[in-house]
Amino acid sequence: MLPVRLSLLRHAFALAALALTASPLRAAPTEIELVLDASGSMWNKLEDGRFRIDAAKQVLAEFIAQAPNDPNLRLGLRIYGARVHYSKPGACQDSVLVVPIGPLERARLLKEVRETRAVGATPLAYSLSLALQDFRERGRKQVIVCTDGEESCGGDVAAAVKALKELGADVDVRFIGIGLPPAAAERLGKIAPIENVNSARRLAEALRTATRGTVTPPVAPAATPVPGAKVSPPPPPPPVPPGTVSVRVVRDRQPLSAPAVSVSFAPDLGAGGPVELKPSGADFTATLPAGSYTATVKPGGRTFSALGVVAGEKSTFTFDLTEPPKVKITPEKTTVLAGSTLKASFSGAKGVPDQYLVIARVGSPDTEEPSYVQVEGAEGSGELSVPDAPGDYEIRFTSRVAEGGGYVLSGRSAPIKATAASASVEAPATALAGSSVQVRWSGPNRVRDWVGFIRKGGTAGDYLGWTPAEGEARAAEIDTPAQAGEYEIVYANDNSGQILARRPIRITAPAATLSAPASAMAGADVPITWGGTTGKAPYVTIVKAGSPDDAYNDYVTLGDDVTVELAAPDETGDFEVRLNSDQTKQVLARRPLKLTAPAATIEAPASVTVGAEFEVKAGGRLAKGDLVGLFPAGAGPEAEALDYLSMVNGPTGKLTVGKPGAYELRYYGKSGKVIARRPLTAR
Repeated sequence: MLPVRLSLLRHAFALAALALTASPLRAAPTEIELVLDASGSMWNKLEDGRFRIDAAKQVLAEFIAQAPNDPNLRLGLRIYGARVHYSKPGACQDSVLVVPIGPLERARLLKEVRETRAVGATPLAYSLSLALQDFRERGRKQVIVCTDGEESCGGDVAAAVKALKELGADVDVRFIGIGLPPAAAERLGKIAPIENVNSARRLAEALRTATRGTVTPPVAPAATPVPGAKVSPPPPPPPVPPGTVSVRVVRDRQPLSAPAVSVSFAPDLGAGGPVELKPSGADFTATLPAGSYTATVKPGGRTFSALGVVAGEKSTFTFDLTEPPKVKITPEKTTVLAGSTLKASFSGAKGVPDQYLVIARVGSPDTEEPSYVQVEGAEGSGELSVPDAPGDYEIRFTSRVAEGGGYVLSGRSAPIKATAASASVEAPATALAGSSVQVRWSGPNRVRDWVGFIRKGGTAGDYLGWTPAEGEARAAEIDTPAQAGEYEIVYANDNSGQILARRPIRITAPAATLSAPASAMAGADVPITWGGTTGKAPYVTIVKAGSPDDAYNDYVTLGDDVTVELAAPDETGDFEVRLNSDQTKQVLARRPLKLTAPAATIEAPASVTVGAEFEVKAGGRLAKGDLVGLFPAGAGPEAEALDYLSMVNGPTGKLTVGKPGAYELRYYGKSGKVIARRPLTAR
């Protein structure tokens, strides 16, 4: 029996492949883009012991092998994290459309999947933003992201998914998680539907739904059942036809045939033992169910994995057994810090264009490549990033010894011990929700190390507020969670999810107080008194009653003063004075406020002397944004004031008139509305 996680994942893709059958009724093609996570963490293992990247490659190979030859199916493949190590510049732009969306290019898709290497970061939002440009035609569109982690490059995944969905109603975006922490899966699930790897049936259902009526026949309405009549079960899906396999084994460009060698194929994901291929001239052949296979060539036991046997077609493979060179590898050190870098030199290589130094765990399969660097020449050196997990490693030399062949291991170093990194964190025992705390730390200063909050007993994937722990800094202000509760501050690494240090901290709820008048004139300055515990950078604002918590108009950021003045909106009705947290936008306290129609008065002489100062006194609303202006009588609303008195400087001031004539004093609110007028004559 297959382990549950991988079995369900395989089942999902098998059902999806069965769903993609031809229909003469479709109006437009269905475009599907598969997005594969090839970040470094894909070298972690699933519960069944398989590496995540191997499982993903095998599942995708089987899906591609079983997909129908349907002219209205458009399939593309984008891979992120396969070319630039997560610690190197450019890792957050490492996302490549390796096979553009188009008619099924089965051989090209299988080759790209088979040769994918997992080394990079997780630029998920960046990849989804590029996917926006990958679709070419009208019709149904689907993006399926296979990932074992969340965004690690600071992108906005929600915004990227929203932009994709804005392409039209026929766009479906889905995630399939591969060993995601529950909290991480929950966060992604709030953005788009997700199925973590322990149950992929929902993915298969989503694929069938997305293709129904376009590349699958529409389902006819069910007839009304007759009482007592026997109801027939729905017909089973059509079987997937088998494929034929033809293998040529070569060494130094010369074919090898039985009895010198034998070839067997074992299913990567299905039950059953290996099938021995039969000699047929210079080749080996067999008929096999469509799917993904690993081949073994004897003697020597060389293996070739993620081989797609295509439904109803002939799949041809060449296995090159050319002997690789014996390469000597000398590491600079034999003991290093996990997560650091290590230089190594080599000699005795062939100097072909496609050769690499790889660091991997001692005893792991030759295919494991958690970190590698391309090297040139018959001899030279390279610098490798040591994996984050402590343990025994070795440096391997792999190269493509023959054109079109796979990578062959041709040397390995003596064992290297990666020792565990240590770290510590210091922070207060308690802090206020929606505030910030000073955190100090010590640690290995590795790429993608961070310090931040998780829930008590949680994993690194449950992160809340955080700050990078790279570089020279050893202290920072970190925003606290918005909700009260028991938490931990941890020192962790984003790539491995490893937590090196943790410290408990209790987050308490804010308790703010607020007082303000029950009513005020629209646009008037309202005195507000506040107190209590409020968190980081609180502010007061006045908004309409019933507005969302994060709504605001004019506001005042609160500091040492317990009483402040805030200009009310220049309209009447029911409003609220609110004290909000700037970090969380939560309303910490509120008071109702009724805004009434504004009223003002102007006191001034009825007649004044040209050129002489005269006193003007305003009364009533007296908001700081108000002013009293002097205008010629009958001047329009766009006229500029000849002189004015601003309420910022107080309600009393002196003005002058330069010419004899009829004038008018006008009291203006901050919105430009005239609240009061008084005529004036100058002689």
